[in-house]
Amino acid sequence: MKLTVQQVLIFILLLTLVGCTGTPKFQSTVGVDSPAQINANLGRTYMEHGNFEVAEAKLLRALEQDPKLGAAHHYIAELYRRSERGDLAKDHYQRAMKYEPKDMFLQNNYGVFLCERGEYKEAVEIFVKVANSRDYNRPDDAYANAGLCALGIPDEEMGEAYLRRSLVLNKRQPKVLYNLSKLNYEHKQYLTARAFIERYTGIAPHSSQTLLLAAKIELQMGDRQAAEAYANQLSTEFPDTDENKTLERLLAPPDGQAGRHK
Repeated sequence: MKLTVQQVLIFILLLTLVGCTGTPKFQSTVGVDSPAQINANLGRTYMEHGNFEVAEAKLLRALEQDPKLGAAHHYIAELYRRSERGDLAKDHYQRAMKYEPKDMFLQNNYGVFLCERGEYKEAVEIFVKVANSRDYNRPDDAYANAGLCALGIPDEEMGEAYLRRSLVLNKRQPKVLYNLSKLNYEHKQYLTARAFIERYTGIAPHSSQTLLLAAKIELQMGDRQAAEAYANQLSTEFPDTDENKTLERLLAPPDGQAGRHK
């Protein structure tokens, strides 16, 4: 199963410490009383509040004051990533890594950026490096990112291996459980797919996507009653979704027969 770039992006952004609607995870900085660092921190704050114009001005000022300040390069790279100026973002990520080679949060953010651009293999290598670093305290996130990005290559075997490794480190990862369930469903391993979606159910509320997957698994397992239970929940909680329409078609009775029970 090859994921589209858009699907990979959605999964990555939900799992990673970086998200286009969230706040990037940055390493703590020192020397916060220097003029350059003050401007860098101000730029970061403005960026996190969505004021990109002022943020960019502060960060450019910081880089004028200290062209080797890795944090300022990192922050402005994130700003350019979010504002879809990819070439500028890549240049500043690479400069940041030159000046802060041990900053694994920076490495992780750069991996997300590369995966967004479809540079999957390089991104996976970075995520694995981050996961194996003693300087990064969430290796489960990094392995999850590596797994999801590997699916974009596409390399399902690698992707599943890293997702499973992530799950060993942290069993409570809804998106990892969902994607492992989906992978096993695509491979017709329905019993394993059911086990993963049931583990998902135990730790997170259902979405329209997970309800559709759960129902499809039950149909393949021959349990129409369980499938209809998921379908009823889907139609109640997400009535106007494509997933609900898809499941209604899957469960539609032959012409002349009574419809499914509500």
